[in-house]
Amino acid sequence: MIEWQLTSTGKIASLSIFRTPKLVSQFRWENGQYQYRPLRKKGIHKTRIYRASMEGNFFHTASDIGLTPPQIRSIYQALYWDIDVTRQAKLGDQLKVAIAQNVIGNQIVGQGKVIGVSYRTQHQHWLLLRADNGQFYAPDGSSNQKTLRRWPLSQPYRISSDF
Repeated sequence: MIEWQLTSTGKIASLSIFRTPKLVSQFRWENGQYQYRPLRKKGIHKTRIYRASMEGNFFHTASDIGLTPPQIRSIYQALYWDIDVTRQAKLGDQLKVAIAQNVIGNQIVGQGKVIGVSYRTQHQHWLLLRADNGQFYAPDGSSNQKTLRRWPLSQPYRISSDF
């Protein structure tokens, strides 16, 4: 979107180009020339709660309620040591996710960050909250992260033989 203001003589006094919801390029006529200023809008932080009951696999259920692939990966990584939701999610399991979003006007800006995860099966319940250091912790402050990795490599590779 572009906005402009004209002087009484019909000359452009200012021109604003809205590049993104956060960034506006503004040109103003000052001292005989146009001066450029980038304007960065600040949004407000809002927390939105997403809820789902597993109706299929974990990824599709989370996608259906509006979560993005990076948010789904974040949930998977938070629950990584407790439950493998890609294989162990069952019909009827309950998922609740708190997402911190930056909002400018009525528009959500950016991906949004997972700040809390609740996952409930028939027999167990996990509740994890993201701390300032980016790691997830239980409400009692205990970490669900282990010192050693669950798998030796960060990428899944095909294993061609026993070792």
